[in-house]
This record gives sequence, structure tokens and C-alpha cells, in this order.
Amino acid sequence: MKRLVFSLVAALAATLVLAASAGAGPPASVTITVNTTFGSPGTFTTTGGVLCPSGTTTDATDVSGRGQVGNFHDLKTFTCDDDSGTFTLHIEAHHVFGAPTDSGSWSIADGTGAYAGLQGSGTFVGTYSPEFSALQDQLIGQVH
Repeated sequence: MKRLVFSLVAALAATLVLAASAGAGPPASVTITVNTTFGSPGTFTTTGGVLCPSGTTTDATDVSGRGQVGNFHDLKTFTCDDDSGTFTLHIEAHHVFGAPTDSGSWSIADGTGAYAGLQGSGTFVGTYSPEFSALQDQLIGQVH
């Protein structure tokens, strides 16, 4: 009897794992363009058809560094204009102060609505405006 119960539990667990991985689907390529004027919420657009097409962003940023080199640890929340939900990226950026660009990596930290359970990661390059009052980030990666 114990073997039968164990076999049934093992089969159920395997079925649940397979169903969860099948529901996740294959990774899809995405590009997210974020425009931020410092001191204001940002705006974003996406390509790839997996994420909502546009919306606004907010940031919770911690900066560390030494001398002319800075590291930015950011939780950037994307709120979709179509009310489909939100997704939050954990962003790690490296910047040499005064340089026209920064770069780094991102990964999905959280999601709500249609983006609950979203997974993915990628890289990005940020380009500063000449007066360093605005930033455009190009985030490229895969989500599922």
C-alpha cells in the first residue's frame, strides 16, 4: 500500500512539474526602450509581443561607488497603459561619471496581473542626454 501511495504522489508531482514548464512556454525575445527625464516618472515601449506595448516606470535606486565609478542597483517598476499589470526588473548598472553611456544587466524581480510568474533577463545600454538631465535605456533579452 505504501508503494502505491508513493507511486501516486510521485506521478502527481511529475505531472505538476511538466504542466508548469509547459505553461511557461519558450523564451521570447523582447526589447524595452525606456525614456527618463530625471525627477519624473519614465515612459516605455516594447517590441516582441510578450509584454504590454507601453506605459510608465518608477524607480527605487541605490547608488554605490568610488571615485568616478558608480554602480546603480535599481528596482524599476513598469506599469502598463493597457491595465494588464506591472512587472519589476532588478537592474545592475555600471557607470563612469561623465561618460555618455552606462551598461549592465537586468532580470525579472516580480510581476502582477498578466505578468505574475514572468521570468527573464538580459542586458542594456543607457545613453544620457548631453546635459545629463535625461536617459534612454535599451533593454534587450528574453522573457517567458
